[in-house]
Amino acid sequence: QFALAEVHFFRQEVGLFRAAAERAIALNPRDSDAMAMIGIMTAYTGDWDRGRKLSARAREINPNHPGWYLFGDIFEEYLRGNYAQALALAERVNLPGYFVDPYCRAIAHARLGKKEEAAKALDEFRALWPDVTLEYMRNQHLNKWFFAVPELIDQIIMGTQMAGLE
Repeated sequence: QFALAEVHFFRQEVGLFRAAAERAIALNPRDSDAMAMIGIMTAYTGDWDRGRKLSARAREINPNHPGWYLFGDIFEEYLRGNYAQALALAERVNLPGYFVDPYCRAIAHARLGKKEEAAKALDEFRALWPDVTLEYMRNQHLNKWFFAVPELIDQIIMGTQMAGLE
């Protein structure tokens, strides 16, 4: 059911995603990884409240969770203009080999006017995703994950531009 939920999410079938996601949680309510990912995807469909609750529950189940459990919360805070809170969460991610970690920090730093920190995080991002452009990032990443919240895509693009990506 979890795999089916992911398929429906990436096919942008929100109703079917939500149904499969709820079945997955009901079948295995102690699977923190599935619950965290479902929480993130739920948030990215625009149901920020439900997504936040699921991700928080996943962190309760697994107090030593990986940093990616925080992505839904990071992007919700970023979308709401709470850049300091988004940055505080992003600094807890600690996934140096995953490109989303530094770009979360880069966009939050940029929005807070911390140009040097934004540039440093952007350099980390570029090292993980060489030759990336804004258009490629939009098409190959943002449109897939944030299809239901286009205003977030625009805000991420703006923050990435502010950090120095063209």
